[in-house]
Amino acid sequence: MLDVPDALKWPPLGTWETPLATIGAGSPVLPDPKLANVNLSSPDFDVVRSIRVWDVRHYSYQRWFRDDEQCHVSLDMMVGTYDENASFSWSDRAPGPRPAWLPLRRQCPSYYRGVGVEWSDSFGRYDYVLVPY
Repeated sequence: MLDVPDALKWPPLGTWETPLATIGAGSPVLPDPKLANVNLSSPDFDVVRSIRVWDVRHYSYQRWFRDDEQCHVSLDMMVGTYDENASFSWSDRAPGPRPAWLPLRRQCPSYYRGVGVEWSDSFGRYDYVLVPY
């Protein structure tokens, strides 16, 4: 058997005299965050406030019963927006009409699930991206 010097031996678990690191308030491992002093209500942040997230969790336009002659709409959708302080929040009420690029068709039967994000850049150009799932 090899003779291991005392300096290389590990103490038994749970017998450390001082913790290796502490985590929490005042921890040297995770210092307290520094908050920036930025005026988020300035026009410089209009780009952030222009972002809207359309989360279509479920959309269907279909007949509910086999003998039903009429199609019915079922929609579960949330819209995320940024307020004047650039804080994000979700709502079940859209801040305006639904965008035409959302594929919520009135062709029976139709189904859709997906997320769409729309925004305007600092030059006022509008764009969006749509991710069905």
